Amino acid sequence: MHSALRGGQMDRGPDDRRPGDGFSLQHPQGEGLPPTPIANPGVAALEAALEPAAVDYLYYVLSDTDGHHFFTASYEEFLEAKANSPAQ
Repeated sequence: MHSALRGGQMDRGPDDRRPGDGFSLQHPQGEGLPPTPIANPGVAALEAALEPAAVDYLYYVLSDTDGHHFFTASYEEFLEAKANSPAQ
């Protein structure tokens, strides 16, 4: 809207916030939550939160470059997997 009112011209960029302009993630003005949603979980995520799997996992680490994860209840196994993780 700002650029439409100025004939397509903006007098400043999105990072050029001034005090009193409102909420900015780059330059927070105060405490509290942002004025818009941070995320919108899907149905599967909500169902998983309501009925979590019966597992004893405490740790997880990225196990390959395809996005698969390794889960374990053992800290020693976690450290070994972390050392072998492609992200390391």
